[in-house]
Amino acid sequence: MIVWGTKLYGKVDAIKDLGFVATQFWHFCWIPLVPTNTYFVTHEEGWRFEGIPLGLQWKSVLAGYGRVFSFLFLFAGLAGLNAIYGVGNQFEPEKINSYRLMFAMGVLSIPLGIATLVLCKGTASYDDARQLANQLQFDATLRAHIDLVYGKITQEQAEEQMGDAGVDAYEPLGEDDGEGELVAAAGDGDLDPEIAAAYRRYMST
Repeated sequence: MIVWGTKLYGKVDAIKDLGFVATQFWHFCWIPLVPTNTYFVTHEEGWRFEGIPLGLQWKSVLAGYGRVFSFLFLFAGLAGLNAIYGVGNQFEPEKINSYRLMFAMGVLSIPLGIATLVLCKGTASYDDARQLANQLQFDATLRAHIDLVYGKITQEQAEEQMGDAGVDAYEPLGEDDGEGELVAAAGDGDLDPEIAAAYRRYMST
């Protein structure tokens, strides 16, 4: 069965209860080929997702390629070893170069997997979370939530900051305006609907 289309790969920099960064790729048979854009994803369900475009982010793109191809290369390496040394397999000397290539791919999968693991962490550091907050223009309420999640402030301090921003810490941030649009309750202007929706889901849990 041949499958193609777009799919999210390269999930990185997740912020608890708010979202994560991922890149949408054109794929062929689930293999990511061409990245189209990177998003801060606030909700994902099946093939559908809600998110804010960030422009291509190298960390997410590398994670998308690295996680998939390190697995494929490892599989190719094991298949090559099995073709040469597998019990009951009939070795074909004329294919030795193909077997060597498959083995080399298997060896390459190790540093590729390690590099992807080290450089492309799934959870955002505090500095990365703050950088995302600046890029996405999070309001004081969401910044207080980030500080709370990373242990920089206490629950009481977070509630105080939310109160200073004009938001009841125990009420959803956004409300429906009657036309299906989510508007911000903060007093300093409308918040991005997707971010407001993420916060509303967090507050309702």
